[in-house]
Amino acid sequence: MQVEGIAQGPAACLAAAGGDSGEQLKRALHLQGGAGGQAVRERSSGVHRARIVPNPGCTRLRDVIEGIDHVLVAAPPGCEDAARAFYGGLLGMAELAKPEPLAGRGGAWFAAGAQQLHVGIEQGFSPARKAHPALGVRDAAAVASRLEAAGATVEWDTSVAGARRFYTADPWGNRIELTEPWG
Repeated sequence: MQVEGIAQGPAACLAAAGGDSGEQLKRALHLQGGAGGQAVRERSSGVHRARIVPNPGCTRLRDVIEGIDHVLVAAPPGCEDAARAFYGGLLGMAELAKPEPLAGRGGAWFAAGAQQLHVGIEQGFSPARKAHPALGVRDAAAVASRLEAAGATVEWDTSVAGARRFYTADPWGNRIELTEPWG
């Protein structure tokens, strides 16, 4: 293995976190200042690779992501009233005003604690039966009873010890998980 130079700065950290791209290496080598890593070119089994080995203390991408801002569930055109009835009425989520440039696209946004759930319009919609948001609730049994009284299907899942959670579907068949904090 041969050290080709020292890469500095945020791009070096990002390259170190995720790639062995020659372009990332070239860009990282031209940065000034900051904690980076060593730019390394290596040959193994006849294959040449370039990568950056991070210096200790290098901020990696995983240290930059602070949380989830929002999740979007797709729905068919004309879904807004049903979205408000389900997410706003049954689940008690506060509706949020969409920014003016996005309002004409349809759908609806709801508060989910510090995060948001967006219902977005998708032409040729098909429900998500596996991928799903998991919404935290204070009292899973009370929410389940409320959904069942409204005619929704509730499927309890006891596969995770200590978790009180169940699955339901929104008005268009998207899978939704509701989970109560452990404790």
